[in-house]
Amino acid sequence: MGKRLDSKLEAMGAEHLVLGQLLIDGIPAYLAYDNQRDYDVVAVWPESKRSCAIQVKSRWATDANMSFPISKLGADFVVLVALNRGVRYRKPLPDETARRDPDFYVLPMDIVREHHRVGRMSVIRLRDIPNWRSYLMAWVPVRQFLQMPEEE
Repeated sequence: MGKRLDSKLEAMGAEHLVLGQLLIDGIPAYLAYDNQRDYDVVAVWPESKRSCAIQVKSRWATDANMSFPISKLGADFVVLVALNRGVRYRKPLPDETARRDPDFYVLPMDIVREHHRVGRMSVIRLRDIPNWRSYLMAWVPVRQFLQMPEEE
């Protein structure tokens, strides 16, 4: 596997990508100040006077196992951004694309808590969640949480 990848820039990029996805989906949002304990992005809906805290997790590799450490469970949603920047853990097959567009898995915190594995390293394994693919680009629950009107 090699030495640990320094992916600080990519992690910051993932936060900006989540912010961008929310904005282009018509959900007002902003980045939280650095060092917030439980969240990275805040989505708001002024008409309902509601806000939503979102923790962003990212995985650099296209072939990542889609698990991530998490110990702070104070946000309303966790968004796992699969950055898909290249193969890190195995050799790609000849017809595979090592780099592709990022994927966004939008997980409500109740799902995260239900599947949270507590131990020396507290983790979530995305593939352990039933119907985990249904959370891909699933921004509607964020809109519902904020009590936004349905999209036209």
